[in-house]
Amino acid sequence: MSDIQVTAVTIDAILHHPNAERLDLATIGGYTTVVGRDEFKVGDIVAYFPPDILIPEGIATQLGVAKYLKSEIYPGDIIKTHCRVAAARLRGVPSFGFVQRLKDVEIGADLTERFHAVKYEPIEPLWWNKTGDQAKNDLRFHYYTNIENYRNPRFKGAFTPGLPVRITEKIHGTNSRVALIGNEYMCGSHKTSKKEFSNKGGCTNVIGPTVSVQGSRSLYWNPLTEEMKELLQYFVETKGPNVIAFGEIFG
Repeated sequence: MSDIQVTAVTIDAILHHPNAERLDLATIGGYTTVVGRDEFKVGDIVAYFPPDILIPEGIATQLGVAKYLKSEIYPGDIIKTHCRVAAARLRGVPSFGFVQRLKDVEIGADLTERFHAVKYEPIEPLWWNKTGDQAKNDLRFHYYTNIENYRNPRFKGAFTPGLPVRITEKIHGTNSRVALIGNEYMCGSHKTSKKEFSNKGGCTNVIGPTVSVQGSRSLYWNPLTEEMKELLQYFVETKGPNVIAFGEIFG
């Protein structure tokens, strides 16, 4: 799973914001974040708060950034507060996270616990409240691992001039998972298990038992062909139970 940290880093570059006289653009690693005009200079040591993390509202208020954060539920809270750091567009320029000036700290220090930062994970709705083709998730039917973003300041210098690399192209579609878990076939998107047939028509209450109205077959079950079933069965027999194949549906 990708790792999100608040890290002590140096500012690599400062440019004037093209559309605002009181703002600058600070470059940290591969990210750019909007800061106040002349507030920072190149080489300053700062704490960098990347997008997709949550910090307690109290700390956000102390840092003076609460009004810029999105509302979300911080772990342990029961109501939404201004705690989510997210990418934004300020005066037409993307801004990724924010920075805070630091003293007496070494470059590269992990400040995640100091600011009680945690990774933002969208809350999944209860499966029985879902509609359409969404099914109950099985913990054994796990997600595809997240890939680290190369722009993370912790990876600064990972690529150097002359280093041979292999570049691949991702065809944009929708993430697909097909699996044989125990004796049951399962299919789903990146984070959601899918029923083979949707119930978008709902259920009709009649005199007597409830009648389920079957809808169309889910797109995410299309990769589960007879050939794919044979392949999953082969790996179950030769490698062990609970086999998942990850792919991309496009076209």
